[in-house]
Amino acid sequence: MLLNRSSPTGESNGQRKPTRVPRRLSAAGMAPTVGTLALLFLVGSVLIPGFLSGSNIVAMLVLGSFLGIAAAGQTLVIVLGGIDLSVASTVGLGEVVTAVLYSRSVPLWEILVILLLCGIIIGILNGGISSYFKLHPLIVTLGVGFIISGTVLMWTNGGAAQGTSPAIFQNMTSLSASFGPIPLPPIVMLWALLIAVVVVIQRYTMLGRQIYSLGSSAAAAELALVPRVRTWIITYVISALTGIMAGVVLSGFSGGANFSAGDPYLFNSIAAVVVGGTSLLGGRGGYARTVIGSLIVTELTTILLGFGLNSPLQETLLGVFIILVVAIGGREAHVRSRV
Repeated sequence: MLLNRSSPTGESNGQRKPTRVPRRLSAAGMAPTVGTLALLFLVGSVLIPGFLSGSNIVAMLVLGSFLGIAAAGQTLVIVLGGIDLSVASTVGLGEVVTAVLYSRSVPLWEILVILLLCGIIIGILNGGISSYFKLHPLIVTLGVGFIISGTVLMWTNGGAAQGTSPAIFQNMTSLSASFGPIPLPPIVMLWALLIAVVVVIQRYTMLGRQIYSLGSSAAAAELALVPRVRTWIITYVISALTGIMAGVVLSGFSGGANFSAGDPYLFNSIAAVVVGGTSLLGGRGGYARTVIGSLIVTELTTILLGFGLNSPLQETLLGVFIILVVAIGGREAHVRSRV
């Protein structure tokens, strides 16, 4: 008599599904990051004049929205077990293409379609090469980022091309704008919508289960018939698209076509993920943590600016802060090492 061996999910052979990895964030698990956010808010309100003003709060939410949007795909990629060093280039691509093409009278819908196709191609390159050829995503995404940078610089004659962002994005990111009866700029509401979409994807969809399964243990996930290459490609496409989305709306804030505007988002997008508590080893964390991490990084940057520190010193202190946060709260064993 043959035994009917089932998968961990109870399905028979040939019908197995990826094991659902526990990942919901408990109140206790979120407490350190929420506490850090509250502590920085208290420090800023005591030491920085005008920190509690309505205009400053709105400004921090707007800046946090740019970072949070750019870090959305980065979060999923890191949970998957990868990393995306092309984020700075995709943000710059979104800003430059939007502003330059719009100044050349290209309809906005065509610009968005072009950027959508660019995001899909970039994601396929990043995810496909990394997973199919089993190359480290750090090297692959860094190389793809250089390809994007070189292509954009050639297209704009070394960055000499000028452009103007569409009025819709300028209004969306204006600090004085409001979303109907809600006294917040529309960019903040766009970020709120993105938060809802990404949280639903990671918690309630097959793609989310596959991302966490591969991040927890790629070998076990493949035994459970998780499509590794397809999942990597889809996740990196999402990362490319959220980076481009951040660049598109950032063009409305900056008002022009500056490819280097995306540079800070390479370090800061990873910082937001790490500070939020998502493991760089994959399989643990999520976007809800990154949302708080984005606000923490924005608050800290605002405080350092309030002290009159220059940009290099800000980056130095931000780096020290990240190391301290990871040393204190990031010492939990990786999920794959637990029984």
